[in-house]
Amino acid sequence: MANPFQRAVTRRKWTYFLLIIGLFTLSLFWRGKLQIPFSDEARATYLNQERRGGADDETRPPAAPNAVAKAADWLYSRTIEQQASGEALELRELEQGDPEITSTAMRLGTLGSRGFVITALWKAAIDKFKRNEWHEFEFLVRTVTKLQPNFTTPWIYQSWNLSYNVSVENDRLNDMYFYITRGIELLAEGERMNRKSPDMRYQIGFYYQNKFSVADKVRTLSSLFQLSCIPPEERKPSRFRQGGQIDLAEFDAFAKKNPQLVRRLVDQLGYTRPEQIVQFLEDNASVPTRYDAARNDRLLPPDQQFPTLPQKLPQTGEAKTIGDNFRFTSGSKVDDINDTFDAFQAAGTWFAYSMEPLPPPPGDRGPEFANDLQGVDRFRYRIPKAPMLIIFRHAGPRVETYRAERLTKEGWFDTATKWYPDRRADSDADRWFPRGTDVALETPANSRTEWRKALAMWTHHARVNGLSLTAAQLANLQALAAGVPDDTTLAGLDDEQLKVRGLSRERLRARESLRAYSIQQQTTNLESFLSAAETEPSDLMIEARKTLWEAKQEAGAGNKLRAKTLYAEGINLYRQMLREFPNYHRGRNAKGEEDLLEYQTYLTRLLELDPEVDAAASRSAATVRAVMPFVEEAITRPAYSQGLGDRTAGVMVTSLDPRVKLRARELMNQAASKPELKVQFPAINDGEDALIRWLVTKGEFRYLWDFVSESSTDDSNRWVTGVTQTGMVDRLKQIK
Repeated sequence: MANPFQRAVTRRKWTYFLLIIGLFTLSLFWRGKLQIPFSDEARATYLNQERRGGADDETRPPAAPNAVAKAADWLYSRTIEQQASGEALELRELEQGDPEITSTAMRLGTLGSRGFVITALWKAAIDKFKRNEWHEFEFLVRTVTKLQPNFTTPWIYQSWNLSYNVSVENDRLNDMYFYITRGIELLAEGERMNRKSPDMRYQIGFYYQNKFSVADKVRTLSSLFQLSCIPPEERKPSRFRQGGQIDLAEFDAFAKKNPQLVRRLVDQLGYTRPEQIVQFLEDNASVPTRYDAARNDRLLPPDQQFPTLPQKLPQTGEAKTIGDNFRFTSGSKVDDINDTFDAFQAAGTWFAYSMEPLPPPPGDRGPEFANDLQGVDRFRYRIPKAPMLIIFRHAGPRVETYRAERLTKEGWFDTATKWYPDRRADSDADRWFPRGTDVALETPANSRTEWRKALAMWTHHARVNGLSLTAAQLANLQALAAGVPDDTTLAGLDDEQLKVRGLSRERLRARESLRAYSIQQQTTNLESFLSAAETEPSDLMIEARKTLWEAKQEAGAGNKLRAKTLYAEGINLYRQMLREFPNYHRGRNAKGEEDLLEYQTYLTRLLELDPEVDAAASRSAATVRAVMPFVEEAITRPAYSQGLGDRTAGVMVTSLDPRVKLRARELMNQAASKPELKVQFPAINDGEDALIRWLVTKGEFRYLWDFVSESSTDDSNRWVTGVTQTGMVDRLKQIK
């Protein structure tokens, strides 16, 4: 028999053992690995949803049968596993994004030294970048992101490095394109592992918008982007060659299916012959694509496609409203992503997707600043780190404006727009197609349609973000905010403290709304974007744009006389548009004036080369030299040439103004019954054209050269103000 000391030791051992077993079992319950007796998982999940504010009455499970079960449900809903689940805090890796076994294995393999390993790899990557060892740099970048997949900063920073810093180090544009796509693919991979990050989604959209459509080399890069959207079999160079010659029938089919790509290659990149375009296809046959090389009708897996697109579309809120204008996903077929698809639409898709985790916009509450999320909203929504929230929200309508501007610049104005590749062919040898087959290319995408979409999007953006307040709403806010000090610290006071100061939460919010309204209106330049979207799809603007586009093409083809006439007609139409849409001409939108000044400068330069203007300038310079022989002709002649060109341009444009023509016609009709008019207007005897010129140069319409109307002669009434002219001259000096 054991002595008392041995029995005491045995009892202690059993006690410790049972305590260990008990505590271990309790930890399993607390961690949620074992379900608490009498609890129900559906009821516990619903309790978590209620705490987050996302409970749906339609999914409410039956109530607990008794108090014991109710208490068990409450305890089970507080377990670690339940709170970390997708219905609660979403802390598990599966809720963060797609699981990645390789990353997990690498992290575990560092044995607690991950920080040191990442630091060493980051330094090595910087060294490789400095040495232009791009492949090694990309490998190290991807290794760093594997080791910390849920930290978004390395994904954004290193993808920026690839798309911007590495890409510009390459002289060949297809190499530049390759590294831009690699940067986007890297960031898209990170987004799949961090589904709740609005910043990563926004940055992907920004890369598409900036690198392919706004930054340098945009014409070639946007063409390569379109190649990535065409199935490789359809752009295979061998399809267009037969016995060393171009198969025009096959090339014609390709051009009609991809008119925007072909027109850009011709008009902007100078590939004027089918042979050159086919060679371009051959030089860039290996661009990243969406399609399986073995089977043209089959898409690659989403993580291998380029352009990279979200796998789903937003389903609710403002994100869905914007996403309805960009309905593209990684599963979109070739009929959806075709020649009309561009980088702006890819960007718009990601911008819409980036707004899905954001809190709802203020709407009828009026404008407000983004504050820290409170209560359950901390788990439901995300606030982006950059840019400021109102800029983040306006990315969708902004990219639609970019798309409309691109179509305008490339000459696709409306549904009636057609492009004739052989229109300016000088000989049969220069024609793409045999004489008598005047092939016209057209596309369903056009700037008028996109400008109307942009207007709808900007209007919606202003309304839901409280930036389209009526005069009555503004007056109400101003009345409420009267006497409220401009002190941001007041927001931290409770209602009782505000009452002591003679304030209320409503008055404080009115003051904050007025502040937010003023700052956000200026920050977003909303007035400018709205006026452009209202003006650009109008009939007058479309006609002016078409005429001025044609003038530029004629000037480039050497048809100076025709170009001068078209420029004058186009500028006249443009001036009529500015009178009809004064918000586009004045206010915060200077683009209307800047464009007009640019067109007038083109016409003046053409007229400076006119033989008559040149001869008149030479005579004026000779007269000056006769009086002041020490003045060199090289100084005086250009000045006279520019002055005469500007004067001639003013006469040409003003003579086309409908008000001048109407007045001349009235005078011509009255001349027979009122002989005194022939004395007052001596040019009547020489015909209507001579009378129009007299009215413009010496008569009542002299003001139209410089001023919109004769109501005033100050700077604000000019077609182009002195501020705009000075600003453009300063920018030209900076460019030089």
